[in-house]
Amino acid sequence: MGAGPDVVSTLWGMWWFQYEGVGSIFGAQSTVLNYPFGATGVVLAPSSAMVWSLSDYLLGVGYALLLASWIQVVLLVWACALLAKKMDGDWFFAALTPLIGTYLFFGIGEGSLVAIACAPLVFGLYSLIRQQEGSWLHSIFTGFCMVWMALENPYLAPILPIFTSWKWVMAGKNRAKCTLSLLIGGAGVLYMAAMFGAAANPDYPREVAGQEVALLGRAWQIVDLPWARMEWSEFVWPETVRWTTGADNATQASGGRYLGLSVILLAIYGLKKSHSGRWMMLSVTGILLSMGSLMYGMAFPFLFLNHVMDVLARPLTQPTRYLCLAVIGFSICCSLAVVGMSQKQKISILVCFLLDSFFFGSLSLQLPQTTLPDIPCSLTGPTLLYPWDARDGELSQAQLYQLVHEKPAAHTGIASWALPEGKRAMDKVRGAGFGEGSSMIRFSQLYRLGYRWILSQEKLRGRGAKEERCGSYWVYELRKS
Repeated sequence: MGAGPDVVSTLWGMWWFQYEGVGSIFGAQSTVLNYPFGATGVVLAPSSAMVWSLSDYLLGVGYALLLASWIQVVLLVWACALLAKKMDGDWFFAALTPLIGTYLFFGIGEGSLVAIACAPLVFGLYSLIRQQEGSWLHSIFTGFCMVWMALENPYLAPILPIFTSWKWVMAGKNRAKCTLSLLIGGAGVLYMAAMFGAAANPDYPREVAGQEVALLGRAWQIVDLPWARMEWSEFVWPETVRWTTGADNATQASGGRYLGLSVILLAIYGLKKSHSGRWMMLSVTGILLSMGSLMYGMAFPFLFLNHVMDVLARPLTQPTRYLCLAVIGFSICCSLAVVGMSQKQKISILVCFLLDSFFFGSLSLQLPQTTLPDIPCSLTGPTLLYPWDARDGELSQAQLYQLVHEKPAAHTGIASWALPEGKRAMDKVRGAGFGEGSSMIRFSQLYRLGYRWILSQEKLRGRGAKEERCGSYWVYELRKS
């Protein structure tokens, strides 16, 4: 379910987690990629990776991903319902609101599960509010949610500590519980930052905006590309959604950030209710961050947040991940807005929500699908693919093939992962003549690198390999000479 490089790399990351085992949650050296040199990897959204790994054996790759996606959605709406009920709002409308716009389902189909992994933040906010009731367990759980959020989605890692710090300031003398949350969560988040930093590729991101903006007496580097930012009108006005339908074109998507005009109007109407203002501020913060580092020649908040994240771990390239904050904020605002309304008024709002979703929002979407390749033969050692490993560019096709053959490969995995200095397998492979359009491949040199098979869509030229047919492929078993 879904297509494009981000979806494929997330799916491959789940397979990698399954291959390496539970210990890879906290980072692992692995030679299943960039073979024989390997890389240091950290899986994102580990809860979804666990679900996928366990269900893959029973359901298969596609349905396991579908299950993991729906669990993320259900966790989010459940958390919003709990939080709204605690705020004396209507839990049903809190749960329904995130499902109206296109953001969640566009995120699943275009940006991967990591794009919508924000439930730990909402559970943490719920637990933070519950601290007033006297249970220390809520303080512990708030700290746990900080660590959980950092593991699932580093983009949102600073948000819950900021909320908890603010509550600590406002608590006066009753700060012990917030202090405990911050100690647990702060230590965990710093550990996660160090873990992600150790696994960070210094050359990531591969593409940067290449701009700087002078502000406060210094030059601030802009990393996020213009197409990764949200225009100011996208969240409030539906646009035609264009998906990335292939595994190798990362910049073709547009639209998909619509949150629902009916939702926004109801949230604004609910501002007259107590406590709605702070949740509207959360939504506005998410919207401003989603607009990226630069808009209309002006510096926006993502520029400064990205600088902090770059110092701690690595740069952030997808500002629209913060639109999840707007989804949460509008959910609570809408839940408060309908309190006190008659049943007839609620039904009218519900009808408006459903019409909005059907014509412009989530129910109007048809997610693209990715088909796994079929390899009818068995390969028994490290494998190269032609032409996919012979090309420079996106790694998605090589990752999809590895999901099927499950052997060590030359591709470099997830772009942000760190490779050993000066040890990039692709460079060595190219040195053996394994490039697209090569007139002669030195099979024996590839053998000495540790590769044993080449799976090719066309007949190759070279010496030192046994050639066979494998369905529609050519298979080359490499030999010493």
